[in-house]
Amino acid sequence: MKILLDGNKYSNKLEILKLFQFHLKEMYSLNYDALIDVLSELKEPIEIEIINYQNIQNFNEFKDVLDIICNDNSNIKYIYKKRPNCY
Repeated sequence: MKILLDGNKYSNKLEILKLFQFHLKEMYSLNYDALIDVLSELKEPIEIEIINYQNIQNFNEFKDVLDIICNDNSNIKYIYKKRPNCY
């Protein structure tokens, strides 16, 4: 599964968590602990692509959460970039 997070559309914590809740039916709460719990346990590979990350409020906090998840589960990968198709 691939989840695209565009900072132009999802720029705050609540919007980001709602996006993940839409893709992850097992996620019942809208907080980072719930996101960590769900993604740390998934067996399915997931790639999270984040574009326009500079528009996400408190991006470093979100990135720290993703780092925790990726350290717990090697099936989860993420990349981030300022704009689409720019590596």
